[in-house]
Amino acid sequence: MQHSRLTNRWSALLISAIMLAALVVAACSPVTKQAAQSAAPAAMAAPDVAADWSRIQEAGAIVVGTEPSYPPFEYYDDTFQVDGFDAALMRAIGEQLGVTVEFKDIAFDGIPGSLALGQIDVAIAAITQTPARAAKVDFTTPYFATTEGYLVRPNAEVKAVSKAEDLANVRIGAQRGTVFETWLRAQLVDTGIMSADKLLLYTSDQLAVADLLEERIDVVVTDLPAAQALAKSGAVKVAGSGLFDEQYALALRKGSSELVARINAALDVLQQNGTVARLAKQYLELEPDQLLPIDKTPLEATGKPEPPACIDGLAFVEDLTFGDQNMTAPPVMIPGQPFTKSWRVQNIGTCPWDSSYQLAFTSGSAPGAAMGGEAVAIQGQVAPGDTYDISVDLVTPLTAGVIQGVWQLQNREGASFGESLHVGLQVAGSPTPTPAPTQTPVPGISFSADAERVLQGSPVRLSWAVEGADAVYFAKAGQALKNREVDPVGSATDFPAATTIYNLRVVWPDGTEMLREVTVYVEPSPDLPQFSYFTVAPDSSIPAGSCVTLAWGIEGDADQVTIFRGQETLWDAAPLEGTWEDCPAEPGFYDYAVGAAKGGRFNYAVQTVKVTAAAPAAAAESVSRATPAGPVIDVFAVQPEAIDVNACVTINWTVGSDAKTIRILRDDVVLLDGAPNSGSGSDCLTAAGVYRYRLEATNDSGAQSTAEAAVTSGEVTPTPVAEAVAVQPSELNGKRFILTGYRDLAGAQVPPLAGSQITIKFSDDGRLSGSAGCNNYSGSFMASDGALTLPPIAATRKFCAEPLGVMAQEAQYLSVLQTAGAYQLDGSQLTLLDGAGNVVAAYVASE
Repeated sequence: MQHSRLTNRWSALLISAIMLAALVVAACSPVTKQAAQSAAPAAMAAPDVAADWSRIQEAGAIVVGTEPSYPPFEYYDDTFQVDGFDAALMRAIGEQLGVTVEFKDIAFDGIPGSLALGQIDVAIAAITQTPARAAKVDFTTPYFATTEGYLVRPNAEVKAVSKAEDLANVRIGAQRGTVFETWLRAQLVDTGIMSADKLLLYTSDQLAVADLLEERIDVVVTDLPAAQALAKSGAVKVAGSGLFDEQYALALRKGSSELVARINAALDVLQQNGTVARLAKQYLELEPDQLLPIDKTPLEATGKPEPPACIDGLAFVEDLTFGDQNMTAPPVMIPGQPFTKSWRVQNIGTCPWDSSYQLAFTSGSAPGAAMGGEAVAIQGQVAPGDTYDISVDLVTPLTAGVIQGVWQLQNREGASFGESLHVGLQVAGSPTPTPAPTQTPVPGISFSADAERVLQGSPVRLSWAVEGADAVYFAKAGQALKNREVDPVGSATDFPAATTIYNLRVVWPDGTEMLREVTVYVEPSPDLPQFSYFTVAPDSSIPAGSCVTLAWGIEGDADQVTIFRGQETLWDAAPLEGTWEDCPAEPGFYDYAVGAAKGGRFNYAVQTVKVTAAAPAAAAESVSRATPAGPVIDVFAVQPEAIDVNACVTINWTVGSDAKTIRILRDDVVLLDGAPNSGSGSDCLTAAGVYRYRLEATNDSGAQSTAEAAVTSGEVTPTPVAEAVAVQPSELNGKRFILTGYRDLAGAQVPPLAGSQITIKFSDDGRLSGSAGCNNYSGSFMASDGALTLPPIAATRKFCAEPLGVMAQEAQYLSVLQTAGAYQLDGSQLTLLDGAGNVVAAYVASE
């Protein structure tokens, strides 16, 4: 959830803590079936505001409330520590006061309540001071003032900008990571005034203005002083400003006059010695002469609001399951794993909680952070002072990496309050792929790549030649083949961002088909710019004269972004995030690409579109498919369609840029919520049956598009064209081993946890099986003369709590196991090694 802090969100919450009576009673017994074994925070007593500063001095620490979901002012950095302009300024204030700063993640709506309850001493969260808010809290002098300017071409249709609605139908450029991006998203995109694809983000204002002059965008939003300076050239003009004049200040308890005075004195020093200007340049990319003057005129409160009947408050007590140690050691889990996250909390407010209160997901560090969780209502009644155990059922995302989701308790009015609750975990990444067995040559078909292993950002040329076929189709795995017919002899160039399988489907005159595969293994290059998404919609086949829409997003910095159609440059110096429409007039194959360069090295993403000379009726049908009521789902593929029990399928999807929310479900179970526009993941099926996968994409207007696929788990019918592979005899066949050590995340060899046993068995029929410590796993293997090939391994999905850490151990073991490419057998000792000769795992023969 992206908060808009530019509106008054504190109405009817509370007034001065001085007017409150005693707040809560001592902690009572828990109201749920779980017993509250650990100590809960002591019940809050009415804070003595006159003693705020002396209490902070005595403790040597000041407790600061903020909600880190509003970059660049406050956010969690890559290590999940609170950072941003506000956080850095608060730490500088702490240094001036001679105390340490302790941050608490507090729901923005609940900041006044947390102040009044004494849960925090001060709040800094890009809080705009207003007369209405001044009636509920005390403000320091402002520390930051801002307003915006709108640049347009002198002859532009946009004559003046006096309200947000004036920007509804234009393409707007802004610099990524600035307050202006934040404001545009909060006030225009999130409110539905403007569609997300009309916001284009650049690395600098200069690039945005260049595109403004080239008529690729209509408006550039930047700070007013910069806009006025750019307008002096006469090439652009300022069409308006001042839609969000803001002055940010720190909020404190009403009556905390001495603490307010101390912080104001610290702010004066930081203004005078240049600290505020330095932090503004570091976090907001504003030069000192671009900072607007601060108005220190005391703000007069508006009215005297009625005292609230009670105050909502929540304190986090402990994680009951899957603790992440403040994201220093998040639990490791496999993709698509169901689990239940539980917390113990305490009602530290004066309002009782009942079923009208619910815990809801509010924000996350990446798409999918909601993990399919639904809002959970409070059961029974939780009186002030009571502790309460609450749980949500979740599913780990399909994409690898460290991820954090934030949940907050909401009252009957829907306002969040109290400390936020976190779900943090590490989704185990895909193991290093082992080379697939070489397919048996087939007469009349040649299909190959000029390189089987490449560095990310390098080109790969795929070539094919087919004799006597009725039709030939070529595509990457996950793309629909039916609309990708190619000539019998041809080639294609791709820049794979990750290990990719390319498919060639051949249809013979008798109606039989054959599928050939080429796998290209890609070594990641993390120093290159990476693509968060690149879509071309429609992405398969269109009639000549129709249009495709390109949409892209690039992670990190890039010196240059370029959009191509084949060898032709469509847009040089393109933004980091943007859209482009292209309407090829002639039939043929068109390779659309986006290239992102850093230090002279390019990374590319490529998609091919076939343009046909279609009949008018067919063209009309294609246009109709390209512009449905809901978002365009270009790709939704679940492969293979039939697998063995405990084997895995690969899910690939690409959805048009107009999708606001994307979900992937299996039999109504949410596997991935908040999915990116394009991606892939795996899902392993542990029981026989027919499983239905469904993708749901919804746009800003609420219109939804869906796509479905079915997979049969059970005995797989062999593909008619596949040849049986004889099981090669090896010295491993028929033997079972027990693990004595494996490679951990740091690359060291460690023994298995005490109380756990990991085994591996090589059957005579080429099957691999064993226990990973909690779950059983299975697959196949090929071993000969010290070489070992392990295709993807499947595992069951139960959860084990004991011994502590067994699930993290299991995920790491299964991950490193699939990096094995060789073995050494010395008597009863078995050692598995990776391609570089490093030890993966060591075993001893089981008696």
